[in-house]
Amino acid sequence: MIKVNNVSKTYITGGTTTMALDNVCMHVKEGEMVAIMGPSGAGKTTLLSIIGCMDTPDKGKLIINNNEVDYKNFNKLHEVRKNNISFVFQNYALMEKYTVYENVEMPLIARNIKLKDRKRMVEGCLEKLNILEISKKIPSKISGGQRQRVAIARALVSNVPIILADEPTGALDQNTGMDVIDLFKEINKEGKTILLITHDINVAKQCERIIEIVDGRISS
Repeated sequence: MIKVNNVSKTYITGGTTTMALDNVCMHVKEGEMVAIMGPSGAGKTTLLSIIGCMDTPDKGKLIINNNEVDYKNFNKLHEVRKNNISFVFQNYALMEKYTVYENVEMPLIARNIKLKDRKRMVEGCLEKLNILEISKKIPSKISGGQRQRVAIARALVSNVPIILADEPTGALDQNTGMDVIDLFKEINKEGKTILLITHDINVAKQCERIIEIVDGRISS
């Protein structure tokens, strides 16, 4: 499903060059749920951004569903993201002025899905995640756990095969965080490939496999 071959990435800030990723190679099979762990600054988020086609490597290849990603072709890159990948963020990344329903609906509007179909798809996701009853509320009026469920519903509604999650439990208490991980496990059992970043070893142990990255390199 995902192949990262010899990927490197450097950033230059204020004249200082930082090697974020150094010749990284990793594979994730279809239907796997994999955790990425490592200290702050190790390159975890950079790796996830490159896999999600939100950042460009300096060298190396990314292969999604047996197709090499062409970072120079914006239209093809957009198609890869749209058809294959959804993100779930630690800070939820919800639009605060829009309702829960409207936040989940946004990816479908971007895809030009008809109103009738959008309604069916959004309500189905909200019901699946047990948040249909808060569909008319805005994010500031719901709990952190509910906000993360909204973010997951938004990632699921487009029915893409890969979900990338950057510290999805980082802003939650332990019990709520484990509820969210249980939800990811249910989604994974339905066939979604899930790759998540976490600092929590208890969260990582819920995944099938742990990839550890240190100083921009895969250490284990």
